[in-house]
Amino acid sequence: MNNTRFFAFLASVMLLCSVCLTFSGASVSASAAYYKTIPVQETESGVLTLGNGEKWYRVTCFEDNADYILTVKNAAGEQQILAVTDDDITQYIWNYYRYSMTESTARRTATLSTARYALAGSGSRLNPYYSGDESGDVTWSHDDAALCFHCSGTVTYLKYNENSTEPFSMTADKADASEVIVYSRSNTLARCIVRQPAAESYVTEGSGYPAPEFSVGLADVTADSIRWFADGREQPCTSQTFTADVLRDQPAGVHRVSCIVEAHDSVGTHYREQSAEAAFVIAKGVLPDSILTFSDVHEEYSLIREAIGTVIQRTDGYIPALVICTGDLVNGPTMEKERELSRYFQQLTPNLGGLDAVFVAGNHDSSEAAAVMSAAAGLGADRNLPAKGGIIFDGESEAVASNGKNSRYAKGILTYGINYGAVVREKDGRVLYTYQDVIGDVNRFLKETAGSYHGELVVISTHSGVHVV
Repeated sequence: MNNTRFFAFLASVMLLCSVCLTFSGASVSASAAYYKTIPVQETESGVLTLGNGEKWYRVTCFEDNADYILTVKNAAGEQQILAVTDDDITQYIWNYYRYSMTESTARRTATLSTARYALAGSGSRLNPYYSGDESGDVTWSHDDAALCFHCSGTVTYLKYNENSTEPFSMTADKADASEVIVYSRSNTLARCIVRQPAAESYVTEGSGYPAPEFSVGLADVTADSIRWFADGREQPCTSQTFTADVLRDQPAGVHRVSCIVEAHDSVGTHYREQSAEAAFVIAKGVLPDSILTFSDVHEEYSLIREAIGTVIQRTDGYIPALVICTGDLVNGPTMEKERELSRYFQQLTPNLGGLDAVFVAGNHDSSEAAAVMSAAAGLGADRNLPAKGGIIFDGESEAVASNGKNSRYAKGILTYGINYGAVVREKDGRVLYTYQDVIGDVNRFLKETAGSYHGELVVISTHSGVHVV
């Protein structure tokens, strides 16, 4: 762990402690705190304007560590702001915070809180603090216009009744849930990028390669503006496809391409998202049978791009024949398969610059997602690669011969991956870590390899070495 990451981690721990103290303090004064509504001054085309002139934009979901205003509608259809008040102050800006600097086995926790209070469901009540009795995941989400509280395996929904002495409550029946509209003014509003820009492959210095093209795929939205950047400098392109003439005839190295999209849809939702920074790799050639492997980037995907650049610098222009991504690609509790595939792998792969790569899951990753990505790479892995792992790269396979780019120069490499989920077992309510369930598969692989061995570099890739478990 480098110093920068250590201090970032320390800051997160300090923030976590301060939030806990805030919640604790809130419970002390909870009897004086209650929920109320504040009339909305002005809304038009999905924009909420406050009395001080601040503009907040309608969005569809929560982003980590961002501020939100939540509104409900009264019987007349007028929007009302959800606020919490006590004898001193009224607060209506809610910060969404997902606890990500946690162990992979920790419960999922995502809070909505003001400076003093935390939005919390408790049975049919909406409380201004958490009870402390929650044993499982505790998160908020905004789904199908309902504000949902997920707590210890149950889901309840915010309900508003303007004629009640306690206008806000929670209901287990989604049909009784009130429509909640969410507004934000953060750098990322609703996300609209469904396909990140990425380089198709590396190119060779001095080969006369054409200007590379980068495109961004959008959801069903109307784009208001698209701004493209190359190495941090804005480019004169406003369409979904950017032809990067500025990157032609450059010396060996790694360049960065990204875009910022602003858009809206027919119901007034506003979108603003910055894409992943796609690496564009220019090399003099490929180092035969070489590997770049890394672990524990924990969502700092630019580290991958920087590592490739360092290899090019130290080899005077050459790139590795294969990249092996060896786990802990995300933060927080072990990630769900679909979320890791749809969001985090989409952020990671552009940083590879089109270099061939295979994947092994760490304790924070979905083993199923890693298997899907290795199979999709088409570099010798079984198309139905099991979640526990198996052969993820075979340099002598027909797949590499037909699909490989830099990996065509890795004919002497054979890689077997063991995903972290394969070494986790539950027994008598305890979590155990053992290679018992996969060691037989590894032995069979080694025996089969030995039977036809003629000098390959055989790599067993796993997030945690055998000595750890």
